[in-house]
Formats: sequence, C-alpha cells, structure tokens
Amino acid sequence: MSARTVLLLVAAAFGGFGCTDVPMRHVDPPQMRLSSDIPRLITIAAAENLPHSGKIPDKRLWRYIGSVPEGAVYRPVNTTFMVEAKHAHEAYLVLKDTQLVAYYLPAEGTISVLEAPAQLNVTSLKGEQ
Repeated sequence: MSARTVLLLVAAAFGGFGCTDVPMRHVDPPQMRLSSDIPRLITIAAAENLPHSGKIPDKRLWRYIGSVPEGAVYRPVNTTFMVEAKHAHEAYLVLKDTQLVAYYLPAEGTISVLEAPAQLNVTSLKGEQ
C-alpha cells in the first residue's frame, strides 16, 4: 500500500481534511495538452466575490500548466492565489473557455468544483509561451 493511500485512509477515518464545507475530490495532476486553442498565458480583469472568498486582482498573469477533465488549469505568475473555507488553500484556476468552473488545490492534489461557474474577463496574450 502506498504512502498516499495510507494518508487518504487515515484522513477519511478522522473526518477528511478539515475542510468539509468545500466539496473536494482527488484528481491526477494536470496533464499538459499541446493544443492551439488553449492559451498559454492569460490575464484576467479584477474579479471579486468569487466562491470561497477568491479575489483576483486586476491584470494578474496566469500560466497554463495542464488540464484536468473539468478544464484548463492556470497558475498565477510570481505570486500565490489563495481561497478560503475553514482553512486557506493555495489554488489554481480551472477554466472552461472564460468561465471559472473549479479550483485546483495543488498541495492537496484535489479539485473543488463550483456549484455554478463564474464568468471571468479573460484576455489571451498572443505569442507568449
């Protein structure tokens, strides 16, 4: 039995990861997909009142790091983006087109799918890889 399996069994036995108000499930790490329709670098206009206390400052840069079944995963460039529930979590954005559909939590290896997608004002930076 792997160490990760043991950790998951122990966490399940003791009530999860202490963040029961944010539905999360484990996913495989994002896989890079080489596709011309996925922008590699984007900016997002300021967005507040996102689920789980997420706030995106204006013109923040985000780099594509791979995809999960729900969409493309973007990590902030030169900063950390946090969302809060019972605890604060580092999070990456999961976008389907220009909608925020989930948060990917890299430290936990989990994804938190939003109840309703949030529309974002996304700009693709052409020529940036």
